[in-house]
Amino acid sequence: MTTAKTIVAVRVLTAINNKQHPEERDVFLLRAYCPDQRDLAPDELACAVIQEAMERRQEARNGRALSQNA
Repeated sequence: MTTAKTIVAVRVLTAINNKQHPEERDVFLLRAYCPDQRDLAPDELACAVIQEAMERRQEARNGRALSQNA
């Protein structure tokens, strides 16, 4: 499932990839989503948000696989 955080992170990375500045509001939202990582550069912060979402997705898949095998 795609979350609002992931959508914002993709917008930030897309802007940076297009050699544009990401919207200030998007960077602000990412920093609010991850206050412990707010000192990261916007691209690194966006990558961290996406990595976290991918890890949660993998954990959910692993949990479903375990429950199906039980």
